[in-house]
Amino acid sequence: CQKMKGIRATNYHLMKKGPIPKPYIGIFKCGFCNHSITGESHKKASGKIYVYYKCANPKCDQHKINMKQEELTEQIKAAFEPFR
Repeated sequence: CQKMKGIRATNYHLMKKGPIPKPYIGIFKCGFCNHSITGESHKKASGKIYVYYKCANPKCDQHKINMKQEELTEQIKAAFEPFR
């Protein structure tokens, strides 16, 4: 029980780290190398903050490809649309 609480606390801390939450950390894995994805926050000159996700494995070719959180959310919504 204590081990599970520690894992959940760590995941919650990672999700809340930074200026805005990153809810997809710890849920998805890279489709090429099966490593987890990581989220990074970027603040534009306009002041708007964007979250980008990418593979956490620096040796993976997909590590250099970023995906916006909004795009990922839209893909998830589209995938679950048939179940509405």
